[in-house]
Amino acid sequence: MPVLDETDLLILEHHYESVTLKEKATGKVLFEDDLYGEPGCGLIDKNHRWAIIAGESLIVWTPDRIERIDHAEIKWVHAIRVKTPEIVEFLVDPWSEYAAVWEVNPMTFEFNKIRGFDTYKDREYVDMVVW
Repeated sequence: MPVLDETDLLILEHHYESVTLKEKATGKVLFEDDLYGEPGCGLIDKNHRWAIIAGESLIVWTPDRIERIDHAEIKWVHAIRVKTPEIVEFLVDPWSEYAAVWEVNPMTFEFNKIRGFDTYKDREYVDMVVW
């Protein structure tokens, strides 16, 4: 299965539209779900406090809670990155009308739009977007 992200203890993989987060040593499944479309990216906290799966929507996993963030302007997340230990930024489809940079706190599940992002709207598709 393609790997979205992994740490020394956890691995986040997907098989088409199905995504799984599991412990590497035991194979114990911590989270699994089916998405609409394949996930575009994923990220596991280096301290294993959370994991994020991004694609048509954004799913945030913590050991105590799983939250699917469904918002009209958060569709087809293209990339994610850690900004601070408490904040993760994500880029919504840079070629869509909703292209923007957002942030989410994976521990509180609070999210907000930082800015629009129209740099790539009239360009050809590329895998690597500078944002």
